[in-house]
Amino acid sequence: MKQLILTSKSDFSDIRRLGGLYIDKTKEIYDCIGSDTYYFISRPRRFGKSLLCSTLRDLFFGKKELFKGLWIENSDWQWQKHPVIHLSMIMVAGEDNSAEAFKIKMLYQLNQIATSYNLTLPAAIPGDLALSILITSLYEKTGQGVVVIIDEYDKPILDLVRKPAVQQEIHSILRTFYGILKGLETSLRFVF
Repeated sequence: MKQLILTSKSDFSDIRRLGGLYIDKTKEIYDCIGSDTYYFISRPRRFGKSLLCSTLRDLFFGKKELFKGLWIENSDWQWQKHPVIHLSMIMVAGEDNSAEAFKIKMLYQLNQIATSYNLTLPAAIPGDLALSILITSLYEKTGQGVVVIIDEYDKPILDLVRKPAVQQEIHSILRTFYGILKGLETSLRFVF
């Protein structure tokens, strides 16, 4: 079977469904997932971070059919479905951003995820509180540790290098937003 090389795709499920070439990294992913809760990776653009994020998402969603023929399919991975909060900071970034616009976009993304799990977040709350409520609610609803995947974690800051005052405001918001994850450790399965 001829495999397609899909250089413009960074979504694991798209690549697998379209029969694209995927270099199997599931053994390395498996080894990481079993050893700790928190992971941070910083690599250059076009390194495959977004592909890794979507691979983790589908793995924790328990989509075994997407992993057919890969190392992890025949491992002792349990394929247990976990609630996943997959945030893409590209969706909240932009050179024309303000701190207020950033907050609105963050809350919108969190509300979309909450809705997908039939949950409703309180109106007009800060993003860090919304994330905390979402994680706690998902854990209580499912009894499973929540998986948090944040793609392009620094994009909102990088887009604003020419606007240092706004950049500093958003940096402060993100520091608080990411900081709440440590306090929710008992409700979390994996953070990337």
